[in-house]
Amino acid sequence: MLATFVVVAILVAFISDARRTRSATRPLDDQRADLLRGVSHDLRSPLTTIKSVSTDLLDGPDYDSATRAEMLNMVVDESDRLDRIVGNLLSVSRIEAGALLPERSPCDIGEIVATCARRFERLSATAAHVKVSVEPGLPAVDVDTVQVDQVLTNLVENARRATPPGSSIRLRAWRHSDAFVGVTVDDDGPGFESIAKAQDFEPFRSRTGSSGLGLTVCKAIVEAHGGAITIGRSQTGGGSVTFTIPTAT
Repeated sequence: MLATFVVVAILVAFISDARRTRSATRPLDDQRADLLRGVSHDLRSPLTTIKSVSTDLLDGPDYDSATRAEMLNMVVDESDRLDRIVGNLLSVSRIEAGALLPERSPCDIGEIVATCARRFERLSATAAHVKVSVEPGLPAVDVDTVQVDQVLTNLVENARRATPPGSSIRLRAWRHSDAFVGVTVDDDGPGFESIAKAQDFEPFRSRTGSSGLGLTVCKAIVEAHGGAITIGRSQTGGGSVTFTIPTAT
């Protein structure tokens, strides 16, 4: 109930500010319709899964322990997904208020990358597999660990939803320059329909019919750290997103 109230409150605030924050070339009614359609798409899928699995566990046959554990893991995974959606909406609210301020400290980017990859390991074996590559000897980065984890999680989630089952998502950290470390997430999916439009990182640019707020949040967080984020194509023709974050001095 509380999560629903938070989502509704943020949607109302976001819509009321749309005239100031979005291009005037689109009518406000269209902006409102796009936002509600996109966020409804974001919320409907995990809520449907949670309701279906929970109902089946309560009223369905007496499953064996392995099957019950798998079904409960699905509920946990979809609950985590809902939490990420609410987190993105809260971040959008902070962006609008100019309050997305990183709390920085020296961190190991390899640990942040590994933590993100583990988050997706419990997903079905038929889902896209996340492969991690961290260049040896990378310096510590000067970042807000929670915010950079949110960026990585959003990017992997976006790639996972666009990538065919059984294919790969590649998560790579590498030395960009003396002052920056680069992180790339690419996949074997269909890629972005228009790289030029995707580079705007506006809501509703998602490849999957969702709101696209996750990518908007990624851009705001990376730029708040003094880095940059770009969208392109992977070597397999899928989507590829690269961002840079500063090294610790």
